[in-house]
Amino acid sequence: GQQRQRAEAIATELAQVRSRLHAAEAARGAQETAATEAADAARAELERAQQAARVEAELVELKLVELEAVRSERRRLESELQAMQAERQQMQAAMEAVQAELQAVQAEATAAQTAVEKMQAEVKQVEAAQAVREQMQAELEEMQAEREAMVDKLAEAERR
Repeated sequence: GQQRQRAEAIATELAQVRSRLHAAEAARGAQETAATEAADAARAELERAQQAARVEAELVELKLVELEAVRSERRRLESELQAMQAERQQMQAAMEAVQAELQAVQAEATAAQTAVEKMQAEVKQVEAAQAVREQMQAELEEMQAEREAMVDKLAEAERR
């Protein structure tokens, strides 16, 4: 009887060990599955991160290209502005030269006007002198006529 009891205890223990073994195998399978799934998830996450990094790098590249274009445009505009400022200074200088020329012309015109006025005054003086001369001429002619008349009267008187 004792041996039978021992055999049953051994059988029970064996069954327990078997059941524990099955449980351990099942747990190991579940763990392996979980580990595989975790590894797959990690791989997918890495893939997504790499893709995002590539997209980000492309965006940065585009931004750099845009920035360079903006800088180049700014340089072009600055040089255009400098050219315009130089042109403005040239125009300013040209305008000042024209202004100076205009002032010189005005001074000449004023001098000419003064000369004309002087000549007009001289002409008036000449005309006045001419008038005096004509008046004196008329008076002289009148006196000569009177003299001739007196000479004629004298000759007439002597004939009588």
